[in-house]
Amino acid sequence: GDLAFGGNYGFNVFCPDSVTKKWKGDRIILYDFRIGDSLFQYDVNGNSRIVLGYKNNSFSVLFSPSNPIFRKNLSYRYRLDGFEDEWTYCRYPNFLIKYNRIPHGKYKLEVECSNPMNEWNGNASILNIIIQTPWFLQWWFLIVSFLFFAIFFLGIIRLRERKLLSEKELLGKKFDEINFELIESNINVNISEENLKIKFPLDNSFI
Repeated sequence: GDLAFGGNYGFNVFCPDSVTKKWKGDRIILYDFRIGDSLFQYDVNGNSRIVLGYKNNSFSVLFSPSNPIFRKNLSYRYRLDGFEDEWTYCRYPNFLIKYNRIPHGKYKLEVECSNPMNEWNGNASILNIIIQTPWFLQWWFLIVSFLFFAIFFLGIIRLRERKLLSEKELLGKKFDEINFELIESNINVNISEENLKIKFPLDNSFI
C-alpha cells in the first residue's frame, strides 16, 4: 500500500513499489589486444584509440570486469559499432572478443557488463579502432591512376590517328601513281595511233 508522512507543511504520500534502485554494472577492463595470430600484445588499458594498418584488420582482445568477485554471475555484451548493430552476449569465462577481416574505416568497440539484477545501464567501455584505408584506395592514388589511364588512352588515340593519316597519305600516293600510269598509257596509245596513221594512211579514193 501507500505510505504517508506528515510534516510542518502537510504530508507526503508515495508507493514503496515505485521506488527502485538502479545498480550500476562494473567497469570493463580491456587488455591483451592482439593483431591476427601475433604473440605481440598491445596495451589498450587506458587508451581510447588504436590505429591499425589495412592488412592488420583481424584482431582480438580480452576483457574482464573491474570487480572479479561476481564475474561468474554477471552477463556481458559487446559489439563493434560501425560494423554491426546487434550485440553479442556472453558469460564467464568467455571473455575473448575476436573479429576477422574488418573493412577499412572507423569503428567503436563497446563492451558492457550487467549489474547483479542482470540490467544494462549503458555504462560501456569504449575503444575506438581505426583501420587505415589501403594506399590503392587513397584519393591521391585514384587521381594519379585516372590521369595515367587518361594520358595512356589519349596516346593510343593519337597513335591511331597518325596511323590512319599515314595510311591515307599512302593511298593518295598510290592513287596518284595509278592516275599517272593511266595518263601515260593513254598518251602512248594516242602516239601509237598517230604512228599507224602515218605509216598506213587511209586511201579515200575507194570510198
